[in-house]
Amino acid sequence: MAKKGFYYEVSEDALKKWINTPASEKLEWLEEINSFIFKFARQEQKEIISKFRKGEI
Repeated sequence: MAKKGFYYEVSEDALKKWINTPASEKLEWLEEINSFIFKFARQEQKEIISKFRKGEI
């Protein structure tokens, strides 16, 4: 049976750096990632995202 998904590993140094990153920078990163995903999402996915944000699903 073929594996599904993906494997991702983060170094301890990277985790320490992220922990020490200010919350404002983490939120800015999150907004940028969300904008990127929404920009390239198919229309059907955008509709689902919009409904989720509105609390409809």
